[in-house]
Amino acid sequence: MKSKSATELSKLIVGIFNNLKLVSFIVIMVIGLIFAIITLAEILNISTEESSTNTSSQQSQITISDLNKLNVSSDNSTVKPLPSGRINPFSE
Repeated sequence: MKSKSATELSKLIVGIFNNLKLVSFIVIMVIGLIFAIITLAEILNISTEESSTNTSSQQSQITISDLNKLNVSSDNSTVKPLPSGRINPFSE
């Protein structure tokens, strides 16, 4: 009778251990996923804040220089020759 109860007890302990392995695996995976998501969110927030300050000032300077390069419509000094047999649809 003692040996029967010992085998039942060992089966019970093994069953609990198997269930705990599954539960601990799931808990560790969930913690890992939460950590990865938080880390990625922080990285994206940091890079967005840094790039927005640098990019906005750089973009403004690029836009200003591009606007200064534009020609007035009455300035006709850079007329490019069209290929033969073509007409300019925008000419007046």
